[in-house]
Amino acid sequence: MNNENNNFGNQIPDNNQNTFGNQVPTPEPTFQNVPPVQQVNEPIVQIEPVETKSIPQAEPQMNTNNFGQPTTEPKKDNKVLLIIIVVIVAALVGFAAYFIPKLSSDKKIDDLIDEIEKDIEKESQELSKHYEAKDYVLADGDILVEVENKNNVPVYANVKLVFYDENGGLIDTKETFISGIYASKKAYGVVHLSSDGPKYSKYDITVKLSELAYINLYEDKISVTPTMSEDLLLTIQNNTNDTIEEIDIGVIYYDSDDKIIGYSPVYVDALPPNGSTVEKSYIPDDSNYNDINYSRYEVVVNSAYTFKNP
Repeated sequence: MNNENNNFGNQIPDNNQNTFGNQVPTPEPTFQNVPPVQQVNEPIVQIEPVETKSIPQAEPQMNTNNFGQPTTEPKKDNKVLLIIIVVIVAALVGFAAYFIPKLSSDKKIDDLIDEIEKDIEKESQELSKHYEAKDYVLADGDILVEVENKNNVPVYANVKLVFYDENGGLIDTKETFISGIYASKKAYGVVHLSSDGPKYSKYDITVKLSELAYINLYEDKISVTPTMSEDLLLTIQNNTNDTIEEIDIGVIYYDSDDKIIGYSPVYVDALPPNGSTVEKSYIPDDSNYNDINYSRYEVVVNSAYTFKNP
């Protein structure tokens, strides 16, 4: 029997024998693949009790002014909102400061314009009491209106014709304008009617006169020299040192009974100082589009003017 000694030098009994000295059968060993365990000598750490301390709360941060005194600062969001409100209020105040006086001023201007228009209308009504109008139905169906200004001031004439059928029903209205008529002088305006327009039984004439305030008249400063060829040629002369902006000339044609049967208008733009131009006056047609048989003609200067400098 082989006995082994332990670490203290004592003999280790043989486990193969029982208490009575008999041989105990040895079981076959069973092997398991167990990984070797590495023994780690961990240090022993002694944990001391931790003393609990109270954490002081942070005090609100305060700014100081120029004298070292603390000042509280509002939150950033409130500050932005305050700035927006101030800007809006300032804009509203500026809007009111600008537009309220302007609206008041505009109202005063509108009131002044209304007063001026009322005065002009009142004056026009007075001038329109002093005129004489004559009308002539021409060979082509147009209507020539002669207006004599019986006021002591030059006037502008608005001529309106209202047409009625045989039953007195209103069927049409037409207008013509005469830009300037000297005091105690005559001028002509023609109302053109379409040959295929509604047939009328009668018409009324209304003339409204207004005083000229913004133009200078030169009707007596224009000379016209006619030359008859196939048509009538007019040499128009400006006898002033001013540019005449608009010239309205008419040629009136008479038959053998000295009745007005035709009218031919001629318009000239911007005739320079002491300048001249040649314009053609076409022989009017009758209702069948044939040249009228006239006995004589007359040239009239209805208006010649330029605008006054403001």
